[in-house]
Amino acid sequence: MATRPVEEPADERPRSRRATLSPGETIDAFLAREQLFAIDDQGVAKLPVLVGGALLLPALPPAGAIEEAIASGRKNVDIGETHLVVTDAEVAGRKLRCLALPGVTDPAALIPRDIADQIRTLHPLPFDSIAAHVDAIGAAMAPDGAIVRAALPLAIACSDQPDYFVRLGFADVHAAYSGAAIGKAVDRELGYGGQPGRLFLDGWVEIDDEIAPGGMAVARERLGGPPAATPPKRRLRAVPMSQLHVTAGNSPVVPAVSALRALATKGPVTVKLPSGALVAGAAFALAVWVAGPDHPQVRHSSIAYWRGGDKAVESVLFAHGAFERILVWGSRAS
Repeated sequence: MATRPVEEPADERPRSRRATLSPGETIDAFLAREQLFAIDDQGVAKLPVLVGGALLLPALPPAGAIEEAIASGRKNVDIGETHLVVTDAEVAGRKLRCLALPGVTDPAALIPRDIADQIRTLHPLPFDSIAAHVDAIGAAMAPDGAIVRAALPLAIACSDQPDYFVRLGFADVHAAYSGAAIGKAVDRELGYGGQPGRLFLDGWVEIDDEIAPGGMAVARERLGGPPAATPPKRRLRAVPMSQLHVTAGNSPVVPAVSALRALATKGPVTVKLPSGALVAGAAFALAVWVAGPDHPQVRHSSIAYWRGGDKAVESVLFAHGAFERILVWGSRAS
């Protein structure tokens, strides 16, 4: 009796995919091609996230699976690599039933582990390059730019805040991402010994202070030994730190402003988006990517969303040694 191998059923679960910009393609054309921030016939709007410098886009589950997720009564539903956030809103006469974005199926991908590349390409960046990149992100978040035009109506519809609050939040992100302003902040807050802070980010800085000879050297001289040598000048350098920023709340400003502190100091950063500002956070993630997909800072940045308290994700990200610094926004309970 002949036998045939049983074929494994094809895995039809939706999978995230990396976005690409075609040569010469405008952001308006990219948004239209990928249908980001737009509500489709099923009432679903797609949002991007940034993972290790790659802009990831969600694949939509079959219509039946979306209907089942909406009918489940749950706020958050994972289907394959797609995370659905069920909502109820209206944008320009179109019914919004849920947001779709890539879920965190591999938490380790959010940890900036390529230390060799950080040292080789990120640490040596002159601060002027950092400031220019910040300016480029601010330009991508311009109030009359393609990203804000596409995302703002959806963000307003999904927010529990007044329209003007959301509009002001987007405008604040644009204003905050100023290379000149962040340069002044770095010079002031990291300055030491009369030297501006950016110099410490760019290299070793000699500190003009007096260092006394060591106690053993002084004692040896008093016992007839050689004279205590004059200590060399002290030099300092600021070393970037890998950072995890757990943002919270419903403000469209918080994720971007939190990330700015890491970007300004050349630190690899992962930002958790708050559930109350997913659309604004996704717009910011897109702006960071658009400002320079191959920029070293982008390669070492992640801006994503997972449910707060998800142990499968946070046990990996909060593990000892995963990040050098963790910043958590929220109440005392946080």
